[in-house]
Amino acid sequence: MIRAACVSDIPALRRIEDDSFAADRLTRRNFHHLLTKGKVSCLVHEEGGQIGGYALLLFRARVPIARLYSFAVLPRERGNGIGRALLDACEREALGRNLTRLRLEVRPDNEAALRMYRAAGFHEIETVADYYEDHADALRMEKALGAVNPGKGGAPVTRAGRARSPAKSPLTSRRRLPGRDALEARKPRLASP
Repeated sequence: MIRAACVSDIPALRRIEDDSFAADRLTRRNFHHLLTKGKVSCLVHEEGGQIGGYALLLFRARVPIARLYSFAVLPRERGNGIGRALLDACEREALGRNLTRLRLEVRPDNEAALRMYRAAGFHEIETVADYYEDHADALRMEKALGAVNPGKGGAPVTRAGRARSPAKSPLTSRRRLPGRDALEARKPRLASP
């Protein structure tokens, strides 16, 4: 079952962080802030009372893009469809907020995640050099959200049912400006689904 995370889930979210990432982990304090004050949606996959994975979406006012900021599935649960279920739930959440695109960054060597994202309809929009803490590059991927309207040449449809032109994404790798909230400035990282 996919549900919204709550503060009582923080210990389980921290365990997933520790099992999924070698560095640049979200702390208990980070999760608490995000769950109580952030402009986020944190979704968890729970089965039998155990949380097997989570997805953290960021939203910005007047920006039509949801950003998949952090995404992790416990290593023992990978390959069981949890990652895809969470990704599908993220798309539904973004659509429910009338957003038009979902964007993420992923390591080029994370083959399992890349297969899942491509199968879900994401495409690469740029390579961002020196993105991760270990100076590895990242692939920025994006997916246009919405139903496809076969009568309009396959253009995605807005929630109001009007066809919109395909999203155009600038191919920049500009970093955030200094002075932004330290949590917002963290680079997202995605564990293999």
